[in-house]
Amino acid sequence: MKHGQRFNILTSLVAAVFILSLFSGIVAAQMPAEKNDNKAKFESTGKLFEGAKAQFENALKQFNAKNNSISKADLVEKTRDYLEKAIDHVISYLDTVKSRAELPENKGLFPFDASKNIDAHIAELQQLRTKVQQDSTTEDLRADNKQLKDIYARARLETRYDFDIILDNSIGKFIAKSDNVSARMNTQIQNFKTKGKDTSNLETISANFTNLMQEVAADQKKTEALLAVHTGFDNSGIVKNNTDALAFLKQVDDSQRETIKIMRTPSRQLQVFTREYRILSGRSNVTGQPRNQGNLRNGTTNRENRRNGTNPPTRGQAQ
Repeated sequence: MKHGQRFNILTSLVAAVFILSLFSGIVAAQMPAEKNDNKAKFESTGKLFEGAKAQFENALKQFNAKNNSISKADLVEKTRDYLEKAIDHVISYLDTVKSRAELPENKGLFPFDASKNIDAHIAELQQLRTKVQQDSTTEDLRADNKQLKDIYARARLETRYDFDIILDNSIGKFIAKSDNVSARMNTQIQNFKTKGKDTSNLETISANFTNLMQEVAADQKKTEALLAVHTGFDNSGIVKNNTDALAFLKQVDDSQRETIKIMRTPSRQLQVFTREYRILSGRSNVTGQPRNQGNLRNGTTNRENRRNGTNPPTRGQAQ
């Protein structure tokens, strides 16, 4: 085999290794928070993939050094195993994000059948696995590698789109709960007023919170406008053009990050309101308990925020 051909195989396969090596970091943002069988399988297939990758890289070094029939046969075998383990890892990823799409809180959330789209990619990968098991030449395996990267690229774009829809819904829930929070703030203010207490600080904080949440709601509408157009995807959530889809997802991600950034300020305002409320109530600003009560506990502010739904979601966590 000519040196140029060997180099093409090296660059093609190592490129796939590099792409799939980023896999764990990429999928982390889409992984359901709870432990489940799919997540355990993803972690297991990841370890097997890393092992197959190491063996492939070693076989490639031996082939480049010896360039004989034995080293070539070993490279073909290790390449086949590497591709199979990569396929297993991608399928386990798709099973995991499918489980997130099918969580009860996400039922009916998508304007298309997200699970059906994922199943279609899994079927493609299963067919590719059969072909990889049968192929015995570097040329065929290089074509298999190219097909794997193409399937993964499309599946990756589509599952990112699914996740952005889930995150947008979480942001919407946060905004919706803020109305109840504002009402509870106003109720507490009125209670203090009837007791003749100075509520000017609480009123300022409450007004700031309301105004900031209106800003959050307005900012979210920018994301919703992008999702309504879904450039690069058809109405079934399937990629039409990879380049357009990637640009669209970047716009959505940037828009959601900006919204979440804005959301942090009203969340902090709520914490300030809680502290002021405790001061007027004669409670400990640290514990939320009466100042003369022993065995005080810390951390009530964060727990109250979680109960109220007023800790904002992040890009890596749809609540």
